[in-house]
Amino acid sequence: MSDKQFTHSPEELTSSECALPAPLRHDLTIATLCGFDSNGSPLVKSPDSTNSPITAIATISLSQQHIGRQLAMMFINADPTRPIIIGLINNPLEDAIHLAEKQTEVNPAHSHHDDEQKNQANIAFVDGKKTEIIGEEEIVLRCGESSITLKKNGKILIRGKYIVNQATGLNRILGGSVQVN
Repeated sequence: MSDKQFTHSPEELTSSECALPAPLRHDLTIATLCGFDSNGSPLVKSPDSTNSPITAIATISLSQQHIGRQLAMMFINADPTRPIIIGLINNPLEDAIHLAEKQTEVNPAHSHHDDEQKNQANIAFVDGKKTEIIGEEEIVLRCGESSITLKKNGKILIRGKYIVNQATGLNRILGGSVQVN
């Protein structure tokens, strides 16, 4: 036995004085972004942590919209008190919600008034079911020597070396007059 004498009774010792050093962490950890500290550094909490969130550094840009998202992190020199965020966990549901919120902010009523069209000149809405591209004067789709042009006055121009128009059902050509060649 040791001849060491204790100057404190067990009741007087704080938990930090008795705590063992945290084990080294060499693995990838999934954590949650809890917020940001007063310096703007991210605060993270991992599921196996019982402590409050800890300050981390990040290899990616994070903002308020990412709070609550899961992220992948590791630890500098395997020290569990020095987390480094290496990426966000891809969550298709959260991405869809974020896209819907973004579309709502940009286009709340999705009406087609002239003023709104001017503000949306460079916006394409893509949700997997419908894609709408709005141009104030015209829209041109071009690939090599072929193009499709939609003009403000209602004129549509289709140009190419070879144009194939094929239908499995009825193929109707309607117009005030129809001219071939």
